[in-house]
Amino acid sequence: SQIQSQSQSQSQSQSQSQLQSQPQPQSQLQSQILVKQNKIVRSFEEVQNIEDEKIKKRQKRLIQNRQSAAASRQKRKEQFMELENKVLNLEKELSKQKELSNKLI
Repeated sequence: SQIQSQSQSQSQSQSQSQLQSQPQPQSQLQSQILVKQNKIVRSFEEVQNIEDEKIKKRQKRLIQNRQSAAASRQKRKEQFMELENKVLNLEKELSKQKELSNKLI
């Protein structure tokens, strides 16, 4: 009886050591979970990088658009000033022509 119990305890010890040497399903599951989490994190980072690029492109486009609009406003202002000067010069010329016309009459 004592020999049987020793034999059983040895076989239990051997089976426990065999179980420990084999990969445990829980640790495999945990490693699979970690791998999937890492993939998700990498995917999120890639999406974040893409979104950051889109934001940078949009900001660049907005800045260029503002610069273009400012240049357009400046050009329009300069053209308006040129037209004002032409109007003033033509008004002066008309005034001179009227004076000459009045002297001749």
